[in-house]
Parts: sequence; structure tokens; C-alpha cells
Amino acid sequence: MQTRIEKTRLSDLRLLPLNARYLRHEVFAALVANIRRDDCLTSVPLAWREPGQDKPLVLSGNHRVMAAIEALGPAALIDVMVTDDPLTPAQRAAISLSHNALVGEDDPGTLRLIYESIDDVDWRLYSGLDDRTLELLAKVSAPPITPAAIEYLTCLFLLLPEERERLETALKMAEGQIKDARSTYLGRLADYDRLLDGLDLAGRAHGVRNSAVALTLVLDVFEAHLVDLSAGWVVDENRQRWVPLATIFGVDEVPPQAARIMQRAVTQLVESGDVSGKARWQTIEYLCADYLAGPGARNST
Repeated sequence: MQTRIEKTRLSDLRLLPLNARYLRHEVFAALVANIRRDDCLTSVPLAWREPGQDKPLVLSGNHRVMAAIEALGPAALIDVMVTDDPLTPAQRAAISLSHNALVGEDDPGTLRLIYESIDDVDWRLYSGLDDRTLELLAKVSAPPITPAAIEYLTCLFLLLPEERERLETALKMAEGQIKDARSTYLGRLADYDRLLDGLDLAGRAHGVRNSAVALTLVLDVFEAHLVDLSAGWVVDENRQRWVPLATIFGVDEVPPQAARIMQRAVTQLVESGDVSGKARWQTIEYLCADYLAGPGARNST
């Protein structure tokens, strides 16, 4: 792709009609404040000059352009990286998505060290770190990971929203199994190979080649065998960790009708004083113990 830098008036730029990337209001406001403080746009947008069009189309940096219009006014001139190579709609869409998706991630330990090196309050605000990130940084105690410290492989999956939610649920359940662990370990390369082998096997079994689809098939198998995870606690009578209910019931959600019945039972048991309001989960133990006591015992209660 042949590109060049052009001075362009903000009002002479066209924005994408459909943009997958969004900014929360507070993030956009912080971006506007930074541009107003700098009195310029310090990150160059990428635009495509379509034949027969006077105004180039912004492929990457739409929010920066919008923030610059609000901060500097539509008549302000900014530097824009422009290409007039012939691009199909598919190519333009791919370029736009790649600039949003192919970005790095922050190592929390390194991020905390860099942030703490900023000794000016205004410049800390300028960094754009929000309260949630700062809260996470405060919990970071591990040394920063540098490229020289470890060799690693990165695997990127692109998932639909509902598939992502299933994966996050599965990972949270796995995290719950080890939440009291005193150490955190990186996965072994052998485990990475096992994951790839599992994805390959699931894909071949269903005749699919897409790894993200294969991952959902692996999750299907995982969800069908949730109760098998009880092996992690059923033989350990001295276990101090709490047990995920999904390892007993096989699911972590119930239908609304069942939830309403359970809620009524919990409310009555709490009001009667048989179960503490601070430990409503004891309702399940109470009812199950009553059932295991036998019909005679249940009829007498």
C-alpha cells in the first residue's frame, strides 16, 4: 500500500458509516481533553481517497477524528496518512478491523511500574487509565513480564458474543477451582499441545476446520460433563475451598419457574429462622438432608 501524509481539514474527512469500535463516554471525553491540551492530534488517522470523491474516507481513527472536531473545531488542520490505492469494500473493511483488533495487551506489572513513574497528577490523568484499571494495578504484586523473561505463544480466537460468554463462564469456573492457590503458573507447552489436539479432534469429529467453532464444541463436551469436576472436591473432606454448584447440578442456571419456587422456599426458611439470611445456600443443604432422612422423617417435619 502506497501512503503519504497530507494536511487535511477535519471537516473534509468522511467517517465510516459502520464502526465496530466504540468508546465509553468517559473515555471519549478524556480523549477530547487530551487533544485540546495538545492543541493537535498526535496519532495519525488512516484515510482512503476514493476516485471521484473530494473527501477521503477515514478507515482507522474515526473516534480520534470525532474527538479532534470537538476539541479543535471542524476547521482545524491535522496530519492524515492517505492512500489512493484501489481498495474493494472487503479490503477497506479488513483494514479497518485489523487496526482495531491487532493490538497488544498491557502486562499489569510493567504497566504499574510505568504509571508510578509519572509524578505529575495531570499527566497521570492524561495517561487515560480509568479507576477500574487503577484498582487492578493496586493488586498487582508479581514482577513485570518482559519479552526476554519468557518464551510464549499467543493464540487469538475470534468469537461471537454468546460464544465468548460461554468461554468466559468456563474459565471462571476453572478459576474457582484454584482461587485459593498460593502460586500462579503459566501453562506448559505440553498443555498448549493438548489444547490444539483437542480442538483438532473436535473439529474433525464434526467436520469443521474453524478453530473458534471447534472451541465451542469442546465447551459443549465440557458442559455435558460438569458433574465430573466433583472429583476435585468429593474425596477431600478437609477441603477449605467452596464448591461450584455446577459440579453438583451440571448447570449454573435454572429456568425462571424453578427459580421462583426456590426463591419462595428460601424466603420461608429464612423467615422461620431455620436458615441464616447470610447463608441462604444452606437452604439446599437443609432440604437435601431432609430428603435423605427418608419419607418418615419428612412427614414428621
